Order: sequence, then structure tokens, then C-alpha cells
Amino acid sequence: MEIKRLTNKELMLKIFNLVKENGHYGKAEKIIDYFLPESMTVREITNCEFDFCADVNYGKSEGIYVDCYIKGNFDENNQGNSEILDCGTFKTLEGNINTMKIMGELCGSLVFYGRRYVNQNLDRFIPAREMNKDSNNSNEA
Repeated sequence: MEIKRLTNKELMLKIFNLVKENGHYGKAEKIIDYFLPESMTVREITNCEFDFCADVNYGKSEGIYVDCYIKGNFDENNQGNSEILDCGTFKTLEGNINTMKIMGELCGSLVFYGRRYVNQNLDRFIPAREMNKDSNNSNEA
């Protein structure tokens, strides 16, 4: 059985679309200067033992960033070691308390819909060896 895998960039875009489609991007959209899905280190996700994370921080020179990444074991060939893989970044040039609160709210929405998407699409993230094990067991029955 062929597994339709996603990359970290594709996962980020799916999650971002869910946040927008469900009406949780309106406030942030008004202040965001840019959103960049990861394009430098793009990898296929082949294990479901990870968390989608979003952190809000001040930039080094100006503004506020939301950095999104997956953390855990997202590669079936990685023998259980935890890794971090960037997924995307949101940036605003503003830096006041209201902006920080809006960016924090965006983080919460991204994490919520990230978890929901992965849970509803687990078949895209389960290691191939697990899928093969399940299909072999059903053939033996």
C-alpha cells in the first residue's frame, strides 16, 4: 500500500489553511508582514511520534516572530531520537503588547490545528514498517 507522505513544508501549509478556513487568522492577518513556509530544509515526515510546535519571540533586530516546527521522532529511520525540523515563520514588524497577544493567539491556533490535522491523517505519518505489519496481520486472519 502506497502511503501519501507530507513534507514539513506541506504540513505547515495544510495547518495554515486550516487556521484560515476556521476563522482564526483575521487578527493576525492585519499585522503580519510575511509568512514563509520552510524552503531550506524540506524533509518527508515518515513517523507520527512528533509534536507540532509554535513559539512567539521578539526578533533580533525588530518585530515579533512566530516560529513553527515539529519536534520528536518524525523519521522512521531515526532510531527513536528526538529531532527538531523547521516548518515556517510568521513575522510582524510591530512590537507592542497587543501584537504579542495576537501572535500568541496565532501560536495557539496553529498548535491546535496541527494536532488535529495529524490525528485525522495518521495514515500519512505512520512508519511503513507499521503499515506493513498491519497488512500482514490482516492477511493471516
